[in-house]
Amino acid sequence: MNILINDVMDQKKISIYKMAKDTDIPYSTLRDVLSGKTDIKNVSFEIGMKIAEYLQLNPQKLLEEKNNEVIYTDCFKKKYFGKIIQKKKKYFVKFNDLENCERVEYVGNVSDNVKPFVYDFALWTMQRFIDAELLEKWEEFV
Repeated sequence: MNILINDVMDQKKISIYKMAKDTDIPYSTLRDVLSGKTDIKNVSFEIGMKIAEYLQLNPQKLLEEKNNEVIYTDCFKKKYFGKIIQKKKKYFVKFNDLENCERVEYVGNVSDNVKPFVYDFALWTMQRFIDAELLEKWEEFV
């Protein structure tokens, strides 16, 4: 998954459909790049430049961005979501809270043999964050 492109599209509230229509890039091509099925380095120069220009990104930074594996994505109450992201051998948990403030927590630099532990720890971290936010909102309400 190309985290940089996805993050910019989320921030600017741009859908794949809108970007495809505005840039004349096939929807399927954009979907494949955003999902990680196709690495941004494997698309044509023209498509890469269209993506960079449309999102106002430095083309070099876009090429340096490596596809990252999103191990887990879930929705809570439609306003929360979190992703456990593996970037090289480092794991991060990325949250959006009720106010859409982004928060990223570094989980650890791990080898593949402890990947299940990191996954469980990241899920626990995500749930702890969500529980704390919900408790805070409940206390404000009461």
